[in-house]
Amino acid sequence: RPHTLAIEDQLLLTLNYLRNYSTQLELAANYHIAESNVNRTIKKVEDALMKSRRFTLPKRSITTADEQFNWVIIDATECSIERPKKKSE
Repeated sequence: RPHTLAIEDQLLLTLNYLRNYSTQLELAANYHIAESNVNRTIKKVEDALMKSRRFTLPKRSITTADEQFNWVIIDATECSIERPKKKSE
């Protein structure tokens, strides 16, 4: 069955998904197609890009307990401080 989207739109949809973190539901509404078609299109385009060997997508890996992490935590909690009362003379 042929795709309802032109190949250019399929690529644009996939790049929009990868770059802007749009949900597949949003993309389905924007391109007037079913959410399942969005999923299939993204998978098809990602596979084609990886097979071309011109593009690589970051690999998802599970972190292990022996990996070291550097963390920085910034506490930006606001604390109210009472102002001293003016002394009457």
